[in-house]
This record gives sequence, structure tokens and C-alpha cells, in this order.
Amino acid sequence: MGQRHQIYAIARVRGRYRCLAAFHHQWLYGCSAVAGATSSAKDVRQHARLIKKELLCLEDLNYTPKDPNSPCPFLWTRLRKWNGTTPIDVDSNPSWQDNNDGITVIDVTDPFHPGVCFADPAARHSELHLSKGVPLTPRTYISNYYSVEKPSGSNKAAMEEYEMVTEALSGFDSEDFQSVEAYTLAEAWPESVFGKKFKGDEGNKGDGGSQSTESVEPETVEETPFREALAKASSSLEDDAIVAATSLINPETVDDAVAAVKAMELPDQCLPIVIMALEAQMEKSSNGKELDISKCKLSSEQIVAVVSQFPNITSLDLSQNPQITPSTLSTIIKGKPKSLKELILFNMSGLRPAEGDSIDVLRDEGLFKSLKVFESEWLAKPAVDELERQRLGIPEQLFFFPMGQNISFM
Repeated sequence: MGQRHQIYAIARVRGRYRCLAAFHHQWLYGCSAVAGATSSAKDVRQHARLIKKELLCLEDLNYTPKDPNSPCPFLWTRLRKWNGTTPIDVDSNPSWQDNNDGITVIDVTDPFHPGVCFADPAARHSELHLSKGVPLTPRTYISNYYSVEKPSGSNKAAMEEYEMVTEALSGFDSEDFQSVEAYTLAEAWPESVFGKKFKGDEGNKGDGGSQSTESVEPETVEETPFREALAKASSSLEDDAIVAATSLINPETVDDAVAAVKAMELPDQCLPIVIMALEAQMEKSSNGKELDISKCKLSSEQIVAVVSQFPNITSLDLSQNPQITPSTLSTIIKGKPKSLKELILFNMSGLRPAEGDSIDVLRDEGLFKSLKVFESEWLAKPAVDELERQRLGIPEQLFFFPMGQNISFM
């Protein structure tokens, strides 16, 4: 028995929408479901930077943690905060779940601006009396349980119910979340009622309805004045060429400059250009103290040298750098600025070599004490004890991952 409800996080990854996290709740409906969706979508937005990083790892087809039932363990931990939830398979069909009271869907494609909807998946035990297989707004969803109109009389119970409904809806509306379209649900679950309903009603119309593809065309990089100057400096190693490249870095060109210095294998003489580009990127950001050296072609020694030039950072992102080994990371941490509070290490195969010490040894030595560390496989495993949970910033709920196949978008 119960009023069973499922919560899903979806995103457009590798050319189509996919489910990235899924949970079952035994007793969730109406105002409680809307309030829970509001809280979770706000939490997604609050942690958008890290969630976006996980999505970028998936786009590169090289982020496959070994154990979890979700390919995005950090996103999973955030949504796991719903009280009373149990994880379910991300590949499961919503129409086949044990469901009475609909589903909540949170679209995290742009986690800075998440989308939210409710829906009736037309499951076997559904008790909703609303349109099936289409996105529902919170107001429409709640109307299945309560009147959304202000009572005309003086009935106290009716007024209390109306105030409860108004509070849930106003809390949601104040956050200005994005809507979720029918084609989005159809693309995420083509074999469910959403896919069948969309095909029947709309064919393949819609912005994305006809774009369900596993292949992603490689981006073409436009040659820019900065990239030309960087290439010249890299080949000539002349001081004038290096100065010329750094002079082209400004707020308008900084994004291209950072992308360029990360994409090239550069000699040590060009590190001043790298440092200048990263400094400009930090100045452009709202925080100004978050250093992102993720997914670059610098050597591990060069990364150590670059980090040493930023003594006031609070966050360091080294994700997707397989050249960084536990030894390299140890050198970085031992020389870290006192201000550093956060270390992001998503998808770093070099930290877990087939032979020799792994990052676990550094953790056991207490090297990460006072740091909040986000490392893919640690997030994908249960916290061993309370101290480890606090070190990793893992939610208080114990992790539970059911047996199942590994997730891979290969």
C-alpha cells in the first residue's frame, strides 16, 4: 500500500535525452511532491557547477564509474536527499513502475536553469485522473488532489487546504524553473507512454523530437587571432611572440584563450600565456577564486607549476586529466594554498593505476584533511565512516546501490 511516486533526473547527453538518476518513494503526492521538486531543483541549481562537470564527462564518453546505478554519482547524491527514497534502475521504464501518484521529472541539461514537470506514466496502479503521457504543471498536478481555487465560504478546513496548496505553488513559481516539453519525455523514454503518446500526437515534430541519435559531430574550431599567436609562440619560443599572445587575452577573448591553451601541448616557455588566460577566466567569474585546469594537455609537472602561481584560490578543478598521478596530486596538495577548500577530481584514471598506490592511499594518510574532495569513485561508494563522509561532503543518508549492470554510453 502507499501513494507511490518516482523521481527522475534527465539530461540531454550524447545527442539525446537520457535518465541519469531515478528513485522510488512509497508515499509522495500532491503538495509534498511539488515542495520536494522545488527543493531538489533549487539544490541542482545551487550545485550546478559540479553537475555540469559530470555532464561534460559523459559527453566525452569516458566517465564510467564502476559501481553506481547512476552515471553521475554527484547528481545522484544531491537527489538522494529526498527523505524516504529508494534508488531504482536508471534504464527502467516509468510506465512499468509500481506507481499510484505520478512522477517528478527534473531536467538538468542546464543545471543553472533546471526544468521541472510532473506526469502520469500510465502505470498499472495509477490513481491520477489527468492526461497521461504528457508533462503536467504543478498547478495541474495538484488539482488532482485539491481545489486550486480559493473557497468562497468560511469553511476552516477548506481554507487551510487552500493555504497549503497556495504555499506549495507559490514556492515553486517563485523559482522560475524551466518547463519540460513532451518531446523531452518521449526522447528520454521512447518505449514508455511518453514516447508512444508523442509519436501518436506529434509525429517527430518538436525541437529535438527528430534528433535522437547516438552520434555527435566533432566541433570545428575556428582559427582566431589568439590561436594563431599561441601557435607562433609555441613554435618560435621568442619572447616577443609570447608577449604578443598574452596581449590578446581580454574579457572578450578569454573563453577562446582558455580553450586554446588547454587543447595544445605547450612548451614550458608558454606557461605565462596559460597563467594569464586562467587569471583572466577567474576574474571574469563571479567568484574569482575557482581555478579550473580540467581536461588540458599540459604535463603533470606543468600543472603543478601553474597551480603554484595561484595562492588565493578556494577551489581547484583537475578533472579529466589522466596524466595526474597520486604522486602529482600529493605534490599539489602539499604545496596548496591555505585558502583551498575544494578539490574536484572527476574522471581521473591516473589516480587509480593498475599497479602502485592509488588516491585511496593519500586519503588514508590524511592528505585531504580540511578539504572537500569530489572524486568519481568515492562518490560512487558508501561512506565507510562518519569522518570519511564529512571529508567527501556526502549527504547523511547511507548510500545504497542495487545490483545491476554498469552504466556506459559507449
